[in-house]
Formats: sequence, C-alpha cells, structure tokens
Amino acid sequence: MDVLVVDDSRLARLELVEQLNHISGASLVGEAANIRQAKQQIESLKPDVVLLDINMPGGDGLELLAKIKARAPLMITMP
Repeated sequence: MDVLVVDDSRLARLELVEQLNHISGASLVGEAANIRQAKQQIESLKPDVVLLDINMPGGDGLELLAKIKARAPLMITMP
C-alpha cells in the first residue's frame, strides 16, 4: 500500500512516517507540506492512501478532495 503524508507541520509528518515504518505492507511514497504539493503528488504518484491534514494554510483537505474527486484515493483526515 503506497502512502502519501500531507501535513503543514514537519513534526507531524515525521511522526506519521515513523508510525508507517511499523505497518507491514505500508510504503511511504511521498510527503507534502501544502495543498498544492499534495495535489501534484497525488496526480503523479497515485498513492493508495493519503494521510491528510484538513486544516492547512492556503487551503484545506476538503478543498483538495473536491479538486481530485474523480481520482481520489482513500483519504484519512486528521485533526
């Protein structure tokens, strides 16, 4: 399962990546710090799962879902 981590907090991304290292079959394919980067990486990497922070500067996870709804992978939102 290819996973993309999206969070504006570098520390939050580091924690999620560390947790992913303990999940058998999970493979980190990328990280994004904002909605623009996330959209680009979802389109290019086509991850199976996106761990997505809802509230970020410059846009939020719900706006991103609306932009990519036709190609949306499973999204897990986080506070």
